[in-house]
Amino acid sequence: AIAGLDVKAARSAHAATEVAAFQLLLSTPPSECDPTYVTQVCDLMHASFLRRPVVYKLLCFRGFHADWLPTLARAVPSSQSGDRFAAELIASGYRRQSLFGIRLADALGALHATPAGLNASCAAVARVRQAAARGDASFVAD
Repeated sequence: AIAGLDVKAARSAHAATEVAAFQLLLSTPPSECDPTYVTQVCDLMHASFLRRPVVYKLLCFRGFHADWLPTLARAVPSSQSGDRFAAELIASGYRRQSLFGIRLADALGALHATPAGLNASCAAVARVRQAAARGDASFVAD
């Protein structure tokens, strides 16, 4: 453990550090990155997500360049677990998280049909309907 922290706090601190590192790695769209870089990032993420699935959830809730979502859905098998919390992102009271959750559900649903993915898709439709009913056309346009 890190000096002065119990094991649980040390694990949380390590996960937060890992998430911050991935946010930096994902700050540039994959289309602007060298293919070798993209492959290495995807390999690192897959290993991390298998070791600590909470890292993926935290990363999605904190956000990263959404252009990475289709790449991650294709190249990181452990990213399929995102369909389990995409609906939670979509239902978030935060616009950025809701939109990110919709994009996550779209990227994963395009490749992997699962019951959790279907639930996320239904949540996305409901969220867009809510926005439209409130007259929030900007949400729908994003």
